[in-house]
Amino acid sequence: MENKGWVIDSFPFLYNNVNTVVVITRYTEEDSKPSGYAKIKVCFVLRKDISVCLRGWADLWEVKFDSSQDFRNFWHIQNRENPRNLFVEFAEHFARFIPLRKIEDKTDDVERRILAGYAEGNDPRAIYCFDVRRNGSRDGVPNKRSRVNSDKARLLRPNLYQYYMGDQNLSFFFSINPEDEKTDKEIVSQFALR
Repeated sequence: MENKGWVIDSFPFLYNNVNTVVVITRYTEEDSKPSGYAKIKVCFVLRKDISVCLRGWADLWEVKFDSSQDFRNFWHIQNRENPRNLFVEFAEHFARFIPLRKIEDKTDDVERRILAGYAEGNDPRAIYCFDVRRNGSRDGVPNKRSRVNSDKARLLRPNLYQYYMGDQNLSFFFSINPEDEKTDKEIVSQFALR
């Protein structure tokens, strides 16, 4: 992710018969890390209710959570005498699900909705691209598209993103309404008329 400039990604994950989508987000310079070793933020989102998630963070060796009780409740795990071993076992299981390469074309609608919601912190239902617009400028300097907007467009509309990726002054706009979505050709034509 880091080498390719990605900030956010997702993949399916199953543990203890709890079906989730994992949203991983790289820490940015503005973020406060829980540890100097923290590499990514993780959020396990229930597929059956995307409003429920378990947040944590990961370093190179382990996934960590603020509360072992929240962890056990989320995954429906009975209390164990040594929770440390539980977290090590969890990290080993988790490592088997991490994709070796980024899957850029997200075809699973639930995963797309979850990732879209976390990409920009807006309504998770806003996955239907309807426009590309200029960001204006400040003091004569063009404003740049956010990295999360780039990631969202790359994930949800890869061909359209490829067309406009070089112009950092452009952002992609998404709606919660499927009927608002436009084809790549419609968006390109609409933009050309401005």
